[in-house]
Amino acid sequence: MTITHSIYSKTNKRSGMEANRRESRSSRTKLTPRIKYDEAIKNYIDSRTKSSIVYVILATPVANKTVSFNLLSFGTDNKFSIDQVLLRWAIMEKQLSELGIIVLGYAADGDSRLIGSMKLRMGLPRPMTNLPHGIPEEWKHWYAAKGRFSVVYVQDTIHLVNKLKNALLSVLISVKASLLIVFFLVFFTITGKFPVSRGHLEIVAREGEEKTGLLIADLEQHDKMSIKTFEKLIDPRVAQQLKTHPGTNGTVAYITLMKSVFDSFENASLNPSERIEEIWFVTFFIRVWHCWVKSSTNLNPRLAQLGIEINAHSLISHLMNCRERGKPELFLTELMHSQHCERSFGNARSFMSGVQNTVINFDILEYLNKASRFEYLDELRIILRDKFEFARGGYKTIEYKHFEFPTDQEIEAAVYRGKQRAKIQLDFTGLECEDEDFCCCLSSSKRCDKFRTVR
Repeated sequence: MTITHSIYSKTNKRSGMEANRRESRSSRTKLTPRIKYDEAIKNYIDSRTKSSIVYVILATPVANKTVSFNLLSFGTDNKFSIDQVLLRWAIMEKQLSELGIIVLGYAADGDSRLIGSMKLRMGLPRPMTNLPHGIPEEWKHWYAAKGRFSVVYVQDTIHLVNKLKNALLSVLISVKASLLIVFFLVFFTITGKFPVSRGHLEIVAREGEEKTGLLIADLEQHDKMSIKTFEKLIDPRVAQQLKTHPGTNGTVAYITLMKSVFDSFENASLNPSERIEEIWFVTFFIRVWHCWVKSSTNLNPRLAQLGIEINAHSLISHLMNCRERGKPELFLTELMHSQHCERSFGNARSFMSGVQNTVINFDILEYLNKASRFEYLDELRIILRDKFEFARGGYKTIEYKHFEFPTDQEIEAAVYRGKQRAKIQLDFTGLECEDEDFCCCLSSSKRCDKFRTVR
């Protein structure tokens, strides 16, 4: 499309030919081949599907005060397969390795094809009869991937917690009799014996901002992608106030899960063992919840299960890889997300002031022109950061804090602390479970039969 536009950029409105063409004998003799050539290009373009979206892949250096840069951008109709994603990754890794660049990981925001690609590369779930490679054999009962993997795969934490928040605050979902809630783009039912409801939050919000920091206005969902409301929801005061009201156990558990999902990657104060405990607490809880939901309804929370499992296994694998390399500075979980892409599109929509302030639709050429301009601006911010303070820094400040790598035994202990917390939370919500229920249930549905008989 871009080449074609450049070919036809200077044309005569009547003839369609170049405006400055001279009608000499020599030029007339070449007119017919040129027309055939132009028609062939036009027919080729008309016979192909036009791209409807811009697909952007950004690269982020794993270092403090760095900005992402555009590695690959192309127009697409958004109809591509898992095989194409895997092939794209393989080509990128090969070409980058030839330049001496190592790909540490990939982050995405819930696209089923990217989740499927991550699942295949991780070997998730592993047949339970096979032993995982590269990890202690004692972990085989709860570690469900095929083993360690050299590249880390992450589902964007901010995207996930915003989906959780939007589901919780959805009026339409809260008032349904079945009390369905959206969890990582998949529907779930009530949590055990207790419903998850926006109404519980409205009750504590009306009791005063001084008690919880929460206002009714925070629940109105004017900006569904705002992280500020989420930060208010996970304030410990909200959960404490909810516990003073009977029947709110499900909502308290839901908020607790949201906080742990966020903290496992975004809380700068946590050390690696604490991050592992947080994400595996959620993982074990969801494994039991998965079976309960599947046995209680016809709904299948498979996508939700994969989102949690991918992050939990990736965190351990990445930590072990960094330990093997002796490079703790590479374990910067706060950079392991896809928010850089959101910022890129935000810049494209609002870059520069004027009449294009709110433009949301543009073609691929317009996006590439805008992208190159705000990338130059980011470079200036980096070069001049010691001399000027910019209103929008363009990068996320990540302060590396030295830590000692945990041993395999310490990693396992953190996982089991998460498991113990999950047992307490499951009991709090009225979900009965046994030790075998904490094994990954992605590859087997037999354990769900137990829940059918218990209910």
